Amino acid sequence: MDTVNKILGRNIQAFLESRDLDKVWVRKRADIEERIFDDMLSGKEKIDIYVYVAKINKLFGIKDPAYFYQTNFNYTKPRNQLNCKEDFLEYISSSPKGNGTLELNEEFEVFFEFVELIDILKATTKY
Repeated sequence: MDTVNKILGRNIQAFLESRDLDKVWVRKRADIEERIFDDMLSGKEKIDIYVYVAKINKLFGIKDPAYFYQTNFNYTKPRNQLNCKEDFLEYISSSPKGNGTLELNEEFEVFFEFVELIDILKATTKY
């Protein structure tokens, strides 16, 4: 039987990998020591994981404190599709790989509007 720490470690690992997030970037942004972060992802019992899970929740704006504790949830896809555009623009502005300029944000706004139009057309068109 899996322990709580192993379940949390596995779920956080799946969450990070599915979003192609750099573990070093996440660790630094969440202000977690390297050894503790690695122990947390591997599910080791010797750490008080709850404090660090709260830091990861805060980093990603997850309001449900039990989000990573579930055993039957699919962590490989974003949970709330409705805020996808806002979350993406916020991610771009805080990403170490890119700068969220006003022009870039406007271009992504147009892109998301285009995608929404395609979704509407797809939903209203019969195959």
